Amino acid sequence: MRPAVGRYSGEGVTPLSSTRDTIGPMARRVVDLALLDGVLSGEDTPVAARPPRSIRLGVPTGYFTEPLQDEVAVQWETALRNLEAAGVGLVPVDVGSFTAGEFATGMAIVLYEARLELSAYLAKYRPHMDLATLASLIAGPDVRGVFEHRGHCDGRTVR
Repeated sequence: MRPAVGRYSGEGVTPLSSTRDTIGPMARRVVDLALLDGVLSGEDTPVAARPPRSIRLGVPTGYFTEPLQDEVAVQWETALRNLEAAGVGLVPVDVGSFTAGEFATGMAIVLYEARLELSAYLAKYRPHMDLATLASLIAGPDVRGVFEHRGHCDGRTVR
């Protein structure tokens, strides 16, 4: 489940992007997600079950589903068949045009915010470590490269 930004407290979670980060539970059943959501959000209003025939579910095509590893593709198709057999209306959604815009803007936002927010997080929780030191510990060269170079964000030098 991907809840709205800010639905649950992010206290203690290493931040990357305050405008995009979300934390949320994972479970095998919707009823378990509803229970966990109530506990995490402090809202105990029960979620009423809806008949499957009243549900329309957008199913992404393209970017999120192609290519899938064989085992994942089998699980994906099985889940869709089970939903359809239960009466859920499946609506194909081409997300190709969305993903191009998302990457163009979304990554710029995340990269900008990550340098600021990780620097502030380190100053609060790990004052002996700066962003450059953290970057040197990142194993993946692509991710490490994002944080290795000093840059300017919001008029401040980020280290």
